[in-house]
This record gives sequence, structure tokens and C-alpha cells, in this order.
Amino acid sequence: MAEDLATIVAMQTSILQTMQKQIEKLENISVPWPTPVNVEIDPEDAYKLFLRSWENYCRATQIQEWPKEKEPRKVGILFNAIGEEALKKYSNFGIIQTEKTTSAEVLNKMASVMVPRKNIIYNRYLFWSTNQHSESFDIYYSSLLQLIEECNYHDKDEMLRDKIVLGIKNNTIKKELLKKESLTLGEAVNLCRAAEATDSQMRNMSTLPNEIKAVKNKKKGKCRFCGTMHIFQKEICPAWGKVCQHCKGRNHLETVCKKKKQVKEVIEQEARDTSTGSESEISIINKIVENNNKNLAECEIEYKRKSRYGKQEWSTTTCLLDTAADECLIGRRNLEKMFGVDFAKKNLRPSNKTLFSFSGHNIMVLGETDILIRVRVSGKVAKYQVTFQVVHVDHIPLLSCKACTRMGLVKFCKEVSCIYSQQTQEIINKHINAFEGKGSFSGEVNLEVDHTIPPVIQKARRVPVALRPKLKEELLRLEQEGIITKEENHTDWRRSTGSSSIPGGMSSGICVAVPDPY
Repeated sequence: MAEDLATIVAMQTSILQTMQKQIEKLENISVPWPTPVNVEIDPEDAYKLFLRSWENYCRATQIQEWPKEKEPRKVGILFNAIGEEALKKYSNFGIIQTEKTTSAEVLNKMASVMVPRKNIIYNRYLFWSTNQHSESFDIYYSSLLQLIEECNYHDKDEMLRDKIVLGIKNNTIKKELLKKESLTLGEAVNLCRAAEATDSQMRNMSTLPNEIKAVKNKKKGKCRFCGTMHIFQKEICPAWGKVCQHCKGRNHLETVCKKKKQVKEVIEQEARDTSTGSESEISIINKIVENNNKNLAECEIEYKRKSRYGKQEWSTTTCLLDTAADECLIGRRNLEKMFGVDFAKKNLRPSNKTLFSFSGHNIMVLGETDILIRVRVSGKVAKYQVTFQVVHVDHIPLLSCKACTRMGLVKFCKEVSCIYSQQTQEIINKHINAFEGKGSFSGEVNLEVDHTIPPVIQKARRVPVALRPKLKEELLRLEQEGIITKEENHTDWRRSTGSSSIPGGMSSGICVAVPDPY
């Protein structure tokens, strides 16, 4: 009995020793080196990727458990992990490594250099203004998770829960969430996912047999929402749920956008002006005004607005024509004067345009809006739907180069031709001798000089070596044809000053003194 017990104890001891050796082998497994900072991508993304890799490395090697005495060694490992390229690009992050430098200080210094300062208020505005539209709940929830990381909220779960309740598009689920007094984030996410999955399954169960039969009976045609040929059913239309890149509208593509299409409708020629009742011929550019010593091209246009009684009417305003502008713009105050204070609140939509002035300064864009305008050119009336960028500065409506040429308000001339009248030709024939031949006139010209002003000597400029042969050839040709005459000495007026001799000067006659290029 004792022998059996001793055998069992020996076996257990052997097993424990074997397990201890395996544990030691596992602890001695080499951990891959952290990924160095990638200097080719965005600095903020590069820092976040490196920080995540460094934290995983510290957990795997248990560096975070080292005592404070080993902190210099930890800092040295961190600098090696950062990589030479990043240290060179960011000039060692301005860190002077000493015995008291800690790894936390190095990471904080890296973050201050690579991660730009964030506007917390703007990030929170983006978070709370993001609502669910046509995307699935999982995609919407993922976007909220990304946005809330930049908001620095203390209780992120509570904020996410509130935003899900406020931002989901399904009002039925929203009512169910509001009924729960102690609603958690996990319960809200699970309920939204379950409701979305249930709706999808119910649609498949209820419409599958009838949908197949209906598809067989429907005919194909050109869809006015996507522009392609398919059966008239919104669920299979490629444009269903999409956002137009031109007008930001929903459920249609940019290629068939009505606002992008030629909204211009040429109306029948009006013999009389609608406002005055008399015949009018509107010129392309009505007037050139001078404002702050700058010439501005202005034009009178008509725009459609609601009157105080709620009816649509045409009003007139002054518009600036700028052929150097790429976008049409209008100041917010001028927009409110034209349409009222509430127009911008109801009709202003976000804009992805970035505007710069001629001097390179950024112009704040508040949004964009569409305005229906009417212009008269050569007696013809035309309507145009124009997208104006609403800016913060006070500015009258401004039409860009593209808008001006499209409306016919500005025309570019590619060539200039001279037309001689019969009277001009008669003058040329009468004085034909004045327009023929070349050379010098006979006689001398008396140049009156103010002797109280001392003469000034201008140095002869050096001629490049490569141009000297061509210059000499041209001077000889002009001299042979009698156009210029070479002067060896200065004029009497020049010599009377008693200055040193420098090639160049003017003669008292018609001859011109030309310095020798050599």
C-alpha cells in the first residue's frame, strides 16, 4: 500500500515538473516587435496604429509591470520601436532623452506633435446631428461609435443610448425604447437589430410569391430616377435610397437630376416688358460702376420670390458679373433682404465647396441654395436655376464665369478684326507717301534741353554672349536700311559735362548712337 502511494506521488511530481517546463517555454516565446510609425499615411492615423501596437506589445511582454528603476530601458525600447524614419521626420519629437524621461511623457509628446487639436464642440455637433436615413442600423451604429470617440464624453454609453433613441428612423421602435424606464445601451442596440431583422424577414415572407408573379406581368422601361432600363419597381431601382451628388436630394441619381438638367426654358419673345409695359432691349452688361477704384460689371436680373400675400412674383436686383469666379455666391444678409429672414433657415442645405478670395483668404460658406432667375438678352427671356453659395460676408449676388457665358451675359472674343471704311481708305490713298518706305526723314530735329538739369550717365548693359552675333547682325541691317546711324562720339550736350566717356548717348539730329556690343 505504501509502495503504491509512493508511486502515485512520484507520478504526480513528474507531471507537475513537465507542466512547469511547458509554462516556462510559453513565457519565453518571442513577441513580435511593435509596428514602427508609418510616415506615409496621415499622422493621426499613424500615431493611433503605433499606440495600439505598442500597448499590445507591452501586455504580451509584461513591460507595464516593470519597476520604476527600469523606466530608462523601457524608454529606449520605445524609441527603437518608433523607427528611424519617424524620428527623423519629426525631429525626435523635440524630446531630449534623460534618465528621468518616462515612456508616458514620450507618448504624450508624440500625440501633441502628430495629433492635431480637435474642436470638441464641433465634434459633438457632428455626433448629435447624425441621424439614420437609408442605411442599416449596424452601419448607423458604427458611425456613431466613430464620432463619439472625438467627443471626450465621460459616460459614452449613456450618450450613445440617447442618440440611438433620438436618431433612428423607425418611429415604432423609438416608441418602444421610450417606454423603458431603465434602458441600457445593450438593450437599445439589441432591440433595434431585432426589429430590423424582423422587418426584413416579414417583407420577404409576405412579398416573395406575389412579387415573382408581379415581375412577370410588369414591362421594362426607362426609369426617370436612374436613367436605365428596368421594371418599374422602386425596390430594384439602383437609385432607390441613394443621395444625388448635385442637389443632395434622395432616390435619384445625378445623371437624371432635374435641377442639373437644363432648367432653362426659353419663353416666347415678349414684345413688351411685363413690368413697365413698354418695349425694352436689355444689354448684356448694363453698366460699369466704379467702387473703391475698381471697375465692376453689373447686370439687372429678376428672381422669383413669394410676396407678402403668398403669391409668386418676379423681383429685380443688381447682380455682379465676375469672369474670374468659379462659383456663384451671395451674402446671407442680401439673401434675407431678397427672400426674407426665414428663407435661409428653410432652404439652406450643406455645401461641400471651399471658397478662397483673390488674396488667398478663406471665405466662410454657410451653405448653398437654388434661386430661379430670369434674364433678358436681345429681347429674349430665359429662366435659369442657379446654385448660389451663401457666404458670411455681406455681398450682392455674384455670377461666375460659367453662369455668365451660359446665360449669354458675357461673350469671349477669340479674335479681333479691323474693318476699314471707305473714308479711311480714301485718306490712305491721299497720303500714300506717308505709308511707304522706311528710313529717316530729311533734315534735323532740334531737341530743346533744360540746361539747369545735370545730365545722367546710364551704363551700357552687357549683352549675353549667345545673343551678340544676332544683335550685331540686326544692328548692321538697321544701319544699312537707314533706320539708325552709328555715332562714334558723344553729342555736344553730353561732352560739355566733362564726364568720362561711356559708349552711348543721343545725337542732336535724328541719328541714334548705338553702342558696340563687343
